[in-house]
Amino acid sequence: MAFRAIAARAKHWDSTACHDGRLAIEKLSPQWQDDIKNGVMWQIVSAEIWIHFPEWARLQQAAGNATGQVQKGEDEMQIARKISRAMQEYMHSKGVSSCTYNDISQEIIRHSEN
Repeated sequence: MAFRAIAARAKHWDSTACHDGRLAIEKLSPQWQDDIKNGVMWQIVSAEIWIHFPEWARLQQAAGNATGQVQKGEDEMQIARKISRAMQEYMHSKGVSSCTYNDISQEIIRHSEN
């Protein structure tokens, strides 16, 4: 929605992103301008992941943020393996049968930075 609002020069209150009270693409960074003009790449994830692991989005975002600092990003399967491995290690070490995002997020980020 933000892209559409900017492209349509919608009225807005933030003077840092506006010209004459309307959103102005030229006030944005070159990356934002390019994304609005040319579109962005989306990663589509199977619904099965959401059904079995509702925390997936938060974990993938954390892993993606960390991998964004390296040249080649990870694909969906690599991230899924990393999350699965972190879950298994956590549950085994704690002797539990489930875990949450907070339980394993730091481990995933740590492995993403290596």
